[in-house]
Amino acid sequence: MCDDYNLLIFHRYQEEGEGSVSVAIRSSANPVLASGLTSLMGYFGLLFVEHPGIRSLGLLAVVGIAVSLLTALVLFPVILGSLERIPSLKKDIRSLEITSR
Repeated sequence: MCDDYNLLIFHRYQEEGEGSVSVAIRSSANPVLASGLTSLMGYFGLLFVEHPGIRSLGLLAVVGIAVSLLTALVLFPVILGSLERIPSLKKDIRSLEITSR
């Protein structure tokens, strides 16, 4: 999931051009949050199941998705903005291609 969130933000960043990390986040934050929170709510229901194995699976999924959301919305933009400030890497960041699997 975190890969999908980051790819959405990065693709938006590439569309907007140089210096657009904040624009990419503003325009991508709502879809990323909606997707993550929907998944979180679905897995949150597993925390109330009596079977301990299913309950632990739900806990793992909730924690994993929450960390993925935080990483995509906080850490990834910071890293992207930092890489953009390094002159030798600007060209490399722009030339990265996103391909479907």
